[in-house]
Amino acid sequence: MMTEKIDFLPLTQDELVLHTLDYVKSELHVNNPIALYIAGSRLRRQSDSNSDFDVVVIANESHHDTLLRKITSIQRKFIINESKIDLLVKDFQSLYAMMITGDPNVIDIFSEKPIWMTEDSKFQNAIDVLTFLGQPEGQNILMYINLEGLLYSCHGIIKSARTTLEAERKRKRRLIRVVKRITNVELRINYVKNIFFNEAFPNPTVKLQFKHLRKVYFEGNLTLEDMDNDLQQLDDKYQRLKDAMKFDHEVLAERSRISKEQLSALLVKALL
Repeated sequence: MMTEKIDFLPLTQDELVLHTLDYVKSELHVNNPIALYIAGSRLRRQSDSNSDFDVVVIANESHHDTLLRKITSIQRKFIINESKIDLLVKDFQSLYAMMITGDPNVIDIFSEKPIWMTEDSKFQNAIDVLTFLGQPEGQNILMYINLEGLLYSCHGIIKSARTTLEAERKRKRRLIRVVKRITNVELRINYVKNIFFNEAFPNPTVKLQFKHLRKVYFEGNLTLEDMDNDLQQLDDKYQRLKDAMKFDHEVLAERSRISKEQLSALLVKALL
């Protein structure tokens, strides 16, 4: 659990919660929000007063929607008192899909307690499941549900970044997409290393080597050669980690199978 408090300025935590819940219900017509989590730079304690708010809302779908396989997964941007909000709304079905694909956002979401959770007792099962997933035993399930998939996703992002870098080099366009992919890959590699070698739930506030790149980029001091070198460093780290993990493939596959079974049972409980 992080000790440094989340910086909500220029808003207050209550303002963020109240306005977000109002937007979710009135604009998106999602009537059963269960919990609200902070993510992104605010969660990592690397924000300033101009940073966006990355917010994740978990909603409880109705039994009717579940039977019809209606899935709630919504991304929106909106404004609260001139502060930009990047909102992600997930029901338990789409949350499960995030988990089994090795999405690093799952680690961010359950790294600490939500900034708001409903007190409505009719959602007690869902409340209990989300609370459990934020505790060590639940986090252990999330760590191993698709660790290899989380690592292998790095290869595709690195390849995409190199393709974009080469195309943008010719056009002399902005390369912020490459910078974002570099930081994304480093975050994923850091999470996998921490789980594989330390068997510990990753800490999103760890300072990463390439986290400064956006600032350097916007100052105009980041060259194409720098980005080429950064991508090569990350590719080397990826290959070394992949080589280290391949000897434990069968063990990791079994842990993934068990974690999926445990998680499936939990999320079915949340829908009851």
